[in-house]
Amino acid sequence: MTALPSWDERVREEANLFNPYFLAVTTRQVAHAYESTLAERLPWPLPFLCVPLLLHEHSRQQLPYNSRTDLVVWLSDHPDIRFLTPGRARLLRPHVQEALLVGGREGIVTIDRPALTIGVGPTRLVQSRLDRIGGAAGAILKEASKLGRWLARNGSWQYQLTLWGVRP
Repeated sequence: MTALPSWDERVREEANLFNPYFLAVTTRQVAHAYESTLAERLPWPLPFLCVPLLLHEHSRQQLPYNSRTDLVVWLSDHPDIRFLTPGRARLLRPHVQEALLVGGREGIVTIDRPALTIGVGPTRLVQSRLDRIGGAAGAILKEASKLGRWLARNGSWQYQLTLWGVRP
């Protein structure tokens, strides 16, 4: 894991955007939608794909509205996003790792071992409060649910990461 700077040394904008608590809540939204669609927990590698897609505004806005959209068709229609996502995933890997650690510690997500799947933790987060968040954070959380449903309907995580060109 690439060492992240201490909180005192992080640029304020970067610390706010890559806040591990917020990224854990975002992962929780994806996991909740994935699990409610497929009745299986979110495989551990998928947050490494989801977070870069959701944080990048253009990518987030281009995600399909309908979760039944075929991944291969969508990727062929959006080659720019497909091309840039692996690099973003590589750059954000330490932040996602930090978010999963914080999320597990704070009860936002649960990490099931040995399967290494991610589920909704026994947190005090209330869905109705999350639904009222506005601005970019609200858009990210709203799209996180859509993304979770879409990923649940488009094959195994290995197949999906291969199509995206992302390595866990």
